[in-house]
Parts: sequence; C-alpha cells; structure tokens
Amino acid sequence: SRTLVQDAPLIVLDEPTSALDVANQAKVLRKIRQLRDAGYGVIFTTHNPDHALMLDATVALLGSHDMPDTVPDTVPNTAPQVSADAPAQLLTGRASEVLTSEVLSCTFNTDLTVTYSPELGRSSVHMTSLDI
Repeated sequence: SRTLVQDAPLIVLDEPTSALDVANQAKVLRKIRQLRDAGYGVIFTTHNPDHALMLDATVALLGSHDMPDTVPDTVPNTAPQVSADAPAQLLTGRASEVLTSEVLSCTFNTDLTVTYSPELGRSSVHMTSLDI
C-alpha cells in the first residue's frame, strides 16, 4: 500500500496471491491489471500459471524445465542449446506462447494441459493426471 501512495512507477510483488482465497486472489489480480493498464510497471511472482494467462502477461519462467533436446519453435526467446549442466533455463515471452502444456509439464514435473476456452477467451491450466 505504501508503494501505491508514493505513486512508484514500478511495483514489485512477491507472491501477492499466496494464501488468499479465490475471491481475494481475484481482487489482487484485478488491481494488478488496473495498475498495468494505467501505465505502471508491475512485476509479480506466482506459482499459478493461470494468473499470468488471465492477465495476458509477459512472463519469465525460470526453472529446471528438463525439456527435450529442443524447445518448441513456438516458444520465443528460449535457449534450446543450453548445457545439460545448466542449473536452470529462463523462458520469456507472452504467457500464451511460453506457458504450453509441454513446458509446464516439464517445469512442474507433473501432467498438465493448457487448453483454450472460447467462453473465457483465454487458455487455462489443468492437472490432467496424478500420475507422473
């Protein structure tokens, strides 16, 4: 709240929706969208890829993605020639381009599916199996 009062041009939020119920997560995400649309720079961390998809955000996904030898050509700004010894990869781009089923499944080491919903007008992430 101090950042908002001081009218800072860049706002950094660390897990702003952590431990919030769904209604309060929505309030926080609406506020982030309002700030972004008003011209503020907003950087936030999240473990919920749906939040980035809801905001149609530019993302930087850092992780040990354990990707196959090549990253799909549709993922922008990636480094498919990363050494096997590299501790992590940084994938950047639009949430809808970076947060694919393959990338998220590898990153989180669980079976996830990203599906587009015409009713929502966006993609969302679903756990498709409890098996690894």
